[in-house]
Amino acid sequence: MNSSQKLPRLTHLEFYYGFFGVALTWQIVYFLISKDPLRYRPMMLAGALAKLSFFAACMVLFYTGRLMPGGALYGSLIDAGLAIVFVISFALGMDRRAEGQVQRRLVATALHATHGEERLVENQPCEGGGTDRQPEDGGAGSR
Repeated sequence: MNSSQKLPRLTHLEFYYGFFGVALTWQIVYFLISKDPLRYRPMMLAGALAKLSFFAACMVLFYTGRLMPGGALYGSLIDAGLAIVFVISFALGMDRRAEGQVQRRLVATALHATHGEERLVENQPCEGGGTDRQPEDGGAGSR
């Protein structure tokens, strides 16, 4: 690399480190989404927008001749692919969420039915350590 090809010195480090912090934070958000996609489903659209913003910026820079083919351009193509996957996952998640709600209703109905059929057994310990029933002879201590 000769002196005419050197990159300019960074003059506003707050933008550089600010971008780094935001990018790192979004990586954590993507990790959270991957662990529980149904819970964090609304964040998928925000994640897709974040991926598309980098892609759009790189495309504008490339077509105006200010970005050469290389790592950033190819990385932005990967981000565009990931944005598409996020949108598809968001759309498919609506079906899975509906399935989950139906399954929860079925389980809740089955649990309520089970509890309604339970019978208490006489003289068995209850919550609190006592028994269901007191002896019929008038209570404890009398004979």
